[in-house]
Amino acid sequence: MKLLLCTECSDVQALSLNDVAICRCGKSRGKYLNEAGLAEFSGECAHLIGFNNSSFIDAIYWHLNNGDRSDGMGRRFEAFIIPEGAETAIRKND
Repeated sequence: MKLLLCTECSDVQALSLNDVAICRCGKSRGKYLNEAGLAEFSGECAHLIGFNNSSFIDAIYWHLNNGDRSDGMGRRFEAFIIPEGAETAIRKND
């Protein structure tokens, strides 16, 4: 899963194949180009965040099967900033 982060307005939007994600201030945009997960994004303030899908799904299933943790924290999963040169992301010049 990829999310669009705008460092201007701190908005985070999920990318979609059908619609362009646009942040609140309008300076960052992004969308999936295909079902394989290739994403295109634009804007000087735009960055992509990636979730390790299996780690995310494992955390959801753990929570569904075990409920809330007693320490008040949620189950952790792996997330990361997708680098500019990644094969799965294309920065489009405005």
